[in-house]
Order: sequence, then structure tokens, then C-alpha cells
Amino acid sequence: MGKRFREEVESKCRAVVENPLAWNERRGGYRRANLGGFPHYIAFLIDEDEIVVMAVGHSSRRPDYWKGRVI
Repeated sequence: MGKRFREEVESKCRAVVENPLAWNERRGGYRRANLGGFPHYIAFLIDEDEIVVMAVGHSSRRPDYWKGRVI
């Protein structure tokens, strides 16, 4: 299960790099790409020429936990 999760995160990160605008911007300026087969997501920002992953979070267990930790 852990290996599948890692592979899904890596696959979704590649998809984000290839087409970061495919995911809608949310309130707060970040975008959220849901993982397939897992109740998790990748929260990321587009900062000029860079994609910054803010968090990999669970979509129902404290889904916004990371927002208070962002500098």
C-alpha cells in the first residue's frame, strides 16, 4: 500500500509539472490535485516559474491542517 501511495504521489506531481493550470485555483491562491485511489491531495502554488508543493493532505481528516503552518 505504501509503495502504491508513493507511486501515485510521484505520478500526480509529474502531471502537475506538465500542466499546472489544469487544476482550479482555490481561495488562498493554491491549487489542489486529488490523488487517484487514495483520499489524499497535493496542495501547490505556482510561483512565477516554479511549482511549490505546500502539502500532501488527507481530504477529510483535517484537510486544511497545513494552512496555519505556511509562512
